[in-house]
Amino acid sequence: MRLPKKSTERQEPSVIRQFHWPSAANSSQRETAQKGERKGTQRRGWTKEEDAIIRRSYTKHGSRYTAELLGRTITSVQHRALKLGVPGHGIRPWTTKEEHYLRKKYGKLTATEIARILRRSEQSVRGHIHQLGLGRYRPATWTADEIEYLRKHYGSVKVAALAAELGRTTDAVELKAGKLQLRKKLVRLSAKQTAWVVENLGKISYDNLARELGVSSTTIMKIAGRNGYRPRPNIRAWTDAEDEYLKKHYGRKTRREIAEAIGRTVPLVGWRAAKLGLTREVRNLEKVRSWTSDEDSLLRKLAADNTYEQIAQRLNRTRAAVVGRAVRLGLTGGERSAAKR
Repeated sequence: MRLPKKSTERQEPSVIRQFHWPSAANSSQRETAQKGERKGTQRRGWTKEEDAIIRRSYTKHGSRYTAELLGRTITSVQHRALKLGVPGHGIRPWTTKEEHYLRKKYGKLTATEIARILRRSEQSVRGHIHQLGLGRYRPATWTADEIEYLRKHYGSVKVAALAAELGRTTDAVELKAGKLQLRKKLVRLSAKQTAWVVENLGKISYDNLARELGVSSTTIMKIAGRNGYRPRPNIRAWTDAEDEYLKKHYGRKTRREIAEAIGRTVPLVGWRAAKLGLTREVRNLEKVRSWTSDEDSLLRKLAADNTYEQIAQRLNRTRAAVVGRAVRLGLTGGERSAAKR
């Protein structure tokens, strides 16, 4: 049986045969027709069955799986899920109770405070504020004193500390610093400072060394590496006194504060707390103490001559709560000047 002879002509791929370069005479007509076809493809409507599949599969399996299931692009599936309000893969959906709390406290508490209470990220809270249409709040205009303070301390003080001092978010501080074209100062350690670091390696933690010299922990780690220092693993057994201290203060102090108090690392404190079955205190959303008119009056009275810490102790509030409330009340003058001194 003879096999058919193969054609000696070079066959064009099907894609090339379908799309030839248009001639100059009819290029505009062809472009118009192709644009119409593309628009028709992009505007393929979404059916109820497809929406049901997105609601059922998008959060559980992700956008790629759902796109392959529907025969759509990943981008189109993501856009449709956003329009339907379906959370992404691995993202904890917002409950009705959380949304009610967000509506109730928006404008009274900062996004950072709400995020801390709801145990969510600040970005998640801000994004849901936008989805619920609550974004009517406009941040206070930067004053000349605030800008001067930012110019003086940006780069030498941590952004989180600046944000707390100014009563603003870290994003707001970074954005303003970018508009002012401020750059973080490059700290170079002298030979004497470097020798002091080498001398205290193993005696003082990296974080405390860095805090003492005003540099990052990475700088200390590089000095340790260049000098051949490798920290020994902290494998000493936990004592009863350490466990009692952990049980007493876990959830009331930060892990870093506990770690520095007992001479342990922050991850090790978290591991031991989980081992002991300790959990941080969860505040009831409905029992968060609101600001009263008497507290507001006292805050206005104390703002001129007292620091944030002093006012917080007087009102039995946290420093962050006092800073946020001062910004809400427009107390941007004397109190901040006193706090900076």
